[in-house]
Amino acid sequence: MKDTPHSSISYHFLLKILPAFFFVSLIFLAALSYFERITAKNSYDQLMQEKTDSLALLLAEPVWQLSTKLSKKILQATMEEPDISCIKLEQDSDITPMINEGACDSELTDIEEFSSEIIYVDTHSTRNLGTVFVYTKETDTWSSIAKQIKALAALSLILFITIIIIIIIAFRSTIISPLMQVSQSLKFYRTTGQRVPVDWNTTDELGQLINEYNKNLIKQTETEAALKDAHQTTATALSDLKQAHSSMIQSEKMASLGSLVAGIAHEINTPLGNSLTVATSVSDITRKIKIDIDAGTLTKSALDNFVESITEASTILERNLHTAAKQIRNFKNVAVDQTSEKRRLFDVKQVVEEVIYTLNPQIKHTPYRVEVSIPSGINMNSYPGPLGQIITNCFNNALLHGFEAKKSGLISIKASLMNEGWLSLDISDDGQGMALEECMKAFDPFYTTKLGSGGSGLGLNLVYNLTTTILGGAVDIKSTINMGVTLSFKLPINAPCAYKTQGNL
Repeated sequence: MKDTPHSSISYHFLLKILPAFFFVSLIFLAALSYFERITAKNSYDQLMQEKTDSLALLLAEPVWQLSTKLSKKILQATMEEPDISCIKLEQDSDITPMINEGACDSELTDIEEFSSEIIYVDTHSTRNLGTVFVYTKETDTWSSIAKQIKALAALSLILFITIIIIIIIAFRSTIISPLMQVSQSLKFYRTTGQRVPVDWNTTDELGQLINEYNKNLIKQTETEAALKDAHQTTATALSDLKQAHSSMIQSEKMASLGSLVAGIAHEINTPLGNSLTVATSVSDITRKIKIDIDAGTLTKSALDNFVESITEASTILERNLHTAAKQIRNFKNVAVDQTSEKRRLFDVKQVVEEVIYTLNPQIKHTPYRVEVSIPSGINMNSYPGPLGQIITNCFNNALLHGFEAKKSGLISIKASLMNEGWLSLDISDDGQGMALEECMKAFDPFYTTKLGSGGSGLGLNLVYNLTTTILGGAVDIKSTINMGVTLSFKLPINAPCAYKTQGNL
């Protein structure tokens, strides 16, 4: 927006100084006019007094000679001056009357009186012969000094205009000019992003201000450069942190899967070992019966014993191999879900039981147990892998933190169908519980009370991320000391479709 004159600092400065300066000029002119009038009045009075004194000197000889005629002529000659209205001659002699010239008999108004004693000086003495009075009209001193006042007014106006011009020039050169340079510097920075110092080297307050402004420009440039470097460093660190976080989460998931593999391997080892033992026994029995057949010594009882042993071995083999197959099938389902994170339609109870089945080896020989209370027929179109990972992490969290130093413990998993297509899932334990401050930080990454003792601080953080991103739900944690922890989940039956399996955690 283009600056208007009314927005100029010069305009505001003049608007404030002009009235005051004009008022001072008027007072100065009035004072000069007043003193000029006083001077003119004093000069006039002095002149009239001198005329009166001169008249007294002229009248001294006629009054001494008692020459009334001559005295009148002198008075009449003096009356020819236009300023004189009346002249009175008062004589001390009783034989000579008072002499009046002019309008002395009328009532005198606006009249000034000047008097002088008539002194006659001879060789022997000095005598006072009387007094002469001269009356003049009051003079209009203003009219007499009108030309001087006009001249003073013109000079005052010229002086006023000259001073204003000098003030404007000085104000613009000492104040406006550096301020305009500062303004141009700021505009240049706004349009180009480059800072240009102001070239001004005075030592006054404005010079100090501009010097500080230039120092501030240099400091801002250095600060911006440092901030840019810090921002770049922070961005790199944040990228590295996100990558490390993603890697640690993936490691956490794989660690859970590794623990699952170890447990399943141990469980499978038992039925497979039993099957191997039975298979070895069958092999021995078969070898012995073959020897009897080859020797022709096979008896009916030996054959019956062989058939009975084979039947029993087949039963044992079938039972153990079914057990191993079931364990492998459940492990396969859980492992495939957790590693692929594919969306599919599944029964909630079935997925939860498969996960718990694979986790049972961890508590098989402990005083801890798991109870699942989920109705059949609740189907979700979602991601069974992340759901299984959530149950696994909550299960491990209870074992690691909740049941520490406890002789018994119960992990309860309950689910029910809510209105409007939502599933309510509660996973709770009756362990040691958590303080309120711990609950508030439970979902924070890397927060753990077991740092250095097997805790990574990513278990519940992974639970939160899986719940809120992939599954599109919400999770809340509640706990009371020595009364356990409850994680309450609200999950949509149909998970959102916007999730991408890579890079969302």
